[in-house]
Amino acid sequence: PFATFLVECSTGTYVRSLCHDIGMKLGVGAHATELKRTRIGHFTLKNTVMIDELPKTSKGIFNIDKALSHMPYIVLSKESIDSLRHGKTIHLNKIQQNQWEGINSYVKILDERSEIFAIGYVKEEVLKVKRVLEF
Repeated sequence: PFATFLVECSTGTYVRSLCHDIGMKLGVGAHATELKRTRIGHFTLKNTVMIDELPKTSKGIFNIDKALSHMPYIVLSKESIDSLRHGKTIHLNKIQQNQWEGINSYVKILDERSEIFAIGYVKEEVLKVKRVLEF
């Protein structure tokens, strides 16, 4: 027999392991034969374009501002951006403007012109670059 179910889960959930565990609880064993991700963050299947459709579609790809519009941000001075560019970390007391509320979270790092420089991670009041996006 086959079963189909919908799982809404957080990052780090192993859905294939969940299938196995459900089968063990039922005493019949189970494994996943198909897995379809219907949403990642605020992106849904409605936002997708198949790779082979890219050359012939007018749907296009999100620009970086739209793709990251859901993220909190931190605005940094040119000096702070230069420090991050050279691998340094920034303590939160040097941050001019932000829309960030919390500890241990990802943030967009914007320059003084509100252009995206990078994605960073704030942990214990220290900002560290995870990925530079400057073009």
